[in-house]
Amino acid sequence: LTTGVTEISTMQQQESLSPMSGYALVGAMSFHSVFDGLAIGTTNSSSSQLTAVTIAVFAHKPIASFALGSMLMKGTNTTQPQLQKKLVTQLICFFAITSPVGILLGV
Repeated sequence: LTTGVTEISTMQQQESLSPMSGYALVGAMSFHSVFDGLAIGTTNSSSSQLTAVTIAVFAHKPIASFALGSMLMKGTNTTQPQLQKKLVTQLICFFAITSPVGILLGV
């Protein structure tokens, strides 16, 4: 029984993200998100083209956000969950503002 508990504990430790992996993931996803915003901001004034690009960006943004949040929550430290949840919330908020920043840069 002790061996089984040790194996489960080891598997859970291997599944969690290191803090640097979390920051790298947020950085990569945010970088991508800025370019999503740039795609919207630099689109010509054609209404149909702007609508198509906006729908394309908005269609995958919730999926990317869910995946990012899931990965960050998977890597939270159980010894200080409130502190970790606050950090995850801040990182998600940072990710959320990157598309509007890209739109502003592209206008």
